Amino acid sequence: QDGRHLLRVRLALRPFHGYSADAARDFREALSLARRALDSDPEDPVGLRAAAVTVVLVERDYQAGWDLMDRSLAIDSNSAYSWALRGWISIWAGEPEQAIPEFERAIRLSPYDQWISNYSLGMAFALNTSSRFEEGLRWARRALQENPSWIACHRQLAGALALVGRLEEARDAARRHQSIDPNFTVRRWVE
Repeated sequence: QDGRHLLRVRLALRPFHGYSADAARDFREALSLARRALDSDPEDPVGLRAAAVTVVLVERDYQAGWDLMDRSLAIDSNSAYSWALRGWISIWAGEPEQAIPEFERAIRLSPYDQWISNYSLGMAFALNTSSRFEEGLRWARRALQENPSWIACHRQLAGALALVGRLEEARDAARRHQSIDPNFTVRRWVE
């Protein structure tokens, strides 16, 4: 069952990360699968969580995403992963201050979680977009330490270093990022 929910989210994440040959098709299929999952079991916290992320990525409907995630958390309030995903929804919705306690709760619930670098990265992103740059830098370093092979951690560190004015270190971090992902462009990332 978790595998089906993961497939649904992966279909939505492929275009989100720029790895889809047909983003429109992947988004349509992800949304269709999310709706079917909700119809088949509207009380499954994993399905609700997957549907929340899918509706946010596909339709950019942040309120629906929060509502679905809140339903999931009402059933399973100790899901660190759900709290972190709620944090990401808050970031994507432009509410980074709201995301900070959501990531804090995820980290407190499961400090050794397999997804801990995702939680730390979310904290870095939320703090940096809340103009709390020194704190954001600490969390970016932590995320990279937790998962040095994840390209997003390198990208966040480069940005965090630039935000605190450590430009030479930021350039070095950007070069490391570019060596891992030589096809990266800011334009592609923004798209």
